[in-house]
Amino acid sequence: MAFQFSGSSGQDLSDVSALLQRAFGTASDAQAVQPALMRWKYLEPRPDWSGSRGYVLRKDGRLVAHACAYPITLLASGGPVRADHMGDWAADPADPGAGTLIWRYLSELTPVMLTVGGSQPTRQLLPRMRYRQQHTWDLYARPVRPWQQFRTDPFQRGWKQPARILRNFARSLRPLSGHQGWSVRKVQRFGDAIGPALQARAAYPFARAGRSPELLNYFLACPAAAFSGYLLMEGQEVQGWFLLSRVAQQVRIAEMWVARPEPAAWRSAYALAAETAAADPACCEIAAGSSTDLGRQAIAANGFQLREAEPVFVYDPQHLLEGVNLQLEMIDGDVAFFHNPAYPYLT
Repeated sequence: MAFQFSGSSGQDLSDVSALLQRAFGTASDAQAVQPALMRWKYLEPRPDWSGSRGYVLRKDGRLVAHACAYPITLLASGGPVRADHMGDWAADPADPGAGTLIWRYLSELTPVMLTVGGSQPTRQLLPRMRYRQQHTWDLYARPVRPWQQFRTDPFQRGWKQPARILRNFARSLRPLSGHQGWSVRKVQRFGDAIGPALQARAAYPFARAGRSPELLNYFLACPAAAFSGYLLMEGQEVQGWFLLSRVAQQVRIAEMWVARPEPAAWRSAYALAAETAAADPACCEIAAGSSTDLGRQAIAANGFQLREAEPVFVYDPQHLLEGVNLQLEMIDGDVAFFHNPAYPYLT
């Protein structure tokens, strides 16, 4: 019998959960296979995608492969480019080729596909699938409450811990860059106030990620992390926004946008985001990431330490984004909410 490819429904979730557990050795109580998160990732409506974002491949009624789409619209100089950052890609080893087949189906849904990081075998496989490495997505961290961090990290209690605590204490004292009189306004939901920042016409040295109030509000409803939204204000004028997501005792700057391409403006934005994150009494560490030089330099200027540099692979058969730097944020994949209890911190 032939394979059957379709968008997933609520009735598929138990089979998808079982496949993910088998493929990744995931426990049944792991975050990634919780029904509420799976429904939100695959089925909750998003303004930038029609229908389900989870996809299943069945053979004789049996689920043999699964993948989901994390959509992103990249606003390049030649116009908007639709892309899909594929996640939760799993296949039954009893059906060779099923994983490649479902990838082929998903590759027809958008002109461009993205993969960030991945295991060593995946990184070796992607070039053979016509992916090219475009640049890197860099992950940074800044400790906030080192002693509290130590007490809430049961997997890091070796003889090196006193030195680690002292090192993180020193890093937690690094000054922020300052924010030039800018301020933050917390919002329960995003609305028309971000319109001028959305329509910024300045030239940026990258293809920026398209956003809308409805998309940002979708993330505020994520069941796997405590998301919160903020406007960046200069007087009464909205200069941008950011999203924070708290996962256990780590707060992540999950999304950042500044309507001006000046480095000083981005430094101010990340300083305000770091101040806001650190004000949460549960926060032991702040994480931030960027794939652009504006973001990287602004994050580093605020005392964050580079922890990882993940390759960004691009499948782009039409060469729509060849040689273009891409703005990718945590919300463009699962980094904004993914929780690994074995590694709760980066520092």
